[in-house]
Amino acid sequence: MKSLLSKLKPKNCISNAKAMEMREHWVATRAKAIESELGFTDTRDVVWSVKDLEEYLAYVKRESVAQGIENPGVRVNFAAYKDTNRASLFFSPTVNPSENSGSNYEIECFNLGGAGWPPNDFGD
Repeated sequence: MKSLLSKLKPKNCISNAKAMEMREHWVATRAKAIESELGFTDTRDVVWSVKDLEEYLAYVKRESVAQGIENPGVRVNFAAYKDTNRASLFFSPTVNPSENSGSNYEIECFNLGGAGWPPNDFGD
């Protein structure tokens, strides 16, 4: 059964241990500087439902195909709200999945996930 499941797992998955290592490195190298600059502990995660993500990805795919783009990408962008100065993330469509792909401004971005507050750490 496990071999069947491993075949279904996306190729870019990382282990929870690797994710924890990366998160701890982010906190150790960035979180304190951000907190010092802002004067408060900022948001560290944003959550969307699988349903909302699937709907957005289907929208990007549908609109991209209508534009003749067969293999679009989605970029994750760091952001902050002006009114609260809290961090956020948003997704923006790209014309292909390469790292340097241009943004597709014909398709709207995706935001408004839930932010863990107080900030969650991976593993909590």
